[in-house]
Amino acid sequence: MSAIKTYANNTGAKLTFTSVITSETAVFYAFLTNYNESFASNWTEEKVFGRNDPIGTFQGVTRKISLGWDIPAANAEVAQDNMKQISQLTKMLYPSYASSRTTVSSGSGGDATTVSVGSNALTMAKAPLIRLKFANLITQPTGGALLGYITGYTMTPVLDMGMFTMDGNILPKIYTLSVEFAVLHEHDLGANQLKSVPFPFTGTDRKK
Repeated sequence: MSAIKTYANNTGAKLTFTSVITSETAVFYAFLTNYNESFASNWTEEKVFGRNDPIGTFQGVTRKISLGWDIPAANAEVAQDNMKQISQLTKMLYPSYASSRTTVSSGSGGDATTVSVGSNALTMAKAPLIRLKFANLITQPTGGALLGYITGYTMTPVLDMGMFTMDGNILPKIYTLSVEFAVLHEHDLGANQLKSVPFPFTGTDRKK
């Protein structure tokens, strides 16, 4: 095991994407180049005659995470594994589909028959939700992975750094990747008079 993997396993500093549909994972022993979280507080404002300030009605808070990272390879075997993880992540962007079937009846009375006929048309069965985790920075307050979906994904091989060749395949030595991740909240947030509320991204409970 390389020094990078050993350090990442000991510290938990692995960037992990898990498909909710298939439970397959893409794991990157990554060097973060960009990490940004944004919280948008959404209000509906209504101006009323005779009132200087509008009346604001709160709707909700949306949370988005922007991530950028590099994945280097010291040899061809690591570069090949990097390509495998990238392929896994790319597949997670797509939903699952199910073939539709139609029931066709013919005849009447005792001669009636029912046949299930397949169709070439596909129906989306599940949306491509993903769980994301990175050490204690990107995590649920309880320590689990965040649930959400990817709204943007970019993968760029750094061609200036060269490539490995193995079994007739070309393997870039370094990739630069970035994602935009929209978080779906799975726990209660905000002020609660009965208990302290976990702060969403520290992995620890916030005191009153």
